[in-house]
Amino acid sequence: MLFDAVGKLTPAQGKKALKPGGVYLNVHSDSDGGNPRANLLALKEIIEAGQLKPAIDRVYPFEQLVEAYRYVEQGHKKGNVGVILQRPERG
Repeated sequence: MLFDAVGKLTPAQGKKALKPGGVYLNVHSDSDGGNPRANLLALKEIIEAGQLKPAIDRVYPFEQLVEAYRYVEQGHKKGNVGVILQRPERG
């Protein structure tokens, strides 16, 4: 499955990258003939069934947000880059 949450690929590019029988979902437009709401609901079902393993390249603490951004901007990431946020302590 290929889930394009950024809109970086055209539907044709996304479908070309799939293995036979693969599914392409794009929540930003219905130019692929689909319905964005239906695509999100399909994604929800896939996640709840445990059939989705997100590609996580790196995770940074919030204090290294600038470094995380620089890494993404280099254009070499092989998955998602996460930033860990912590709730402030209440006093």
